[in-house]
Amino acid sequence: MKPIKVTHTNLLLWNSLRDLVFLDNKDFERITVNDICKRATVHRSTFYNHFQDKYDLFTFGYRYYLLQKNNIAIEKQFFYPFTIYKMLNEQIHLHFFHFNYGDSLHALIYKLQREEMGRMLKRLVEVGYHLEIDVHIAVDLFLSIHMTFSEQIENGLLKDEEADEIFQKFLCKSLVKKIYKSEKVKKAKIGKVKGLDMDN
Repeated sequence: MKPIKVTHTNLLLWNSLRDLVFLDNKDFERITVNDICKRATVHRSTFYNHFQDKYDLFTFGYRYYLLQKNNIAIEKQFFYPFTIYKMLNEQIHLHFFHFNYGDSLHALIYKLQREEMGRMLKRLVEVGYHLEIDVHIAVDLFLSIHMTFSEQIENGLLKDEEADEIFQKFLCKSLVKKIYKSEKVKKAKIGKVKGLDMDN
């Protein structure tokens, strides 16, 4: 995944897209580049100097959201995903995007989430953890679990903390046992979930 370039114009356009969706309640599929530019008071040619289309802009926004996780230890990102998503959800309203829009945006989000999950698992291996299953299988498996739990959370059937507890107790313990029982994970579980240190 290439590093994103965060500029004033990029953020201006991203915030415009967010406002159109969440303040004006416009359907993402019907939002045009002209709509985005008009709200951002940016010329259409300027938009295309930075992004190919609104999906490219959304990709920037999603990856900008991921930058907010950089100060969180990789172990916490993996073992407390739903609590961390809750903490950072203000940056992108990911659950809203994922369950309320058309197939084209769903496909893009799924692609971006696969990249994110792959990055997390590979980073865990790099810092000394051992996967019990092939990393490619693990990516699809854990992403499927994340999507199912996220839908339950979105529908009010499951709390973020409960999802993390189930994820750790029943899934990590059986599928990635060596990761879960390592000393580094024990150290990562500092206090209660609500007391996660965002700076470590």
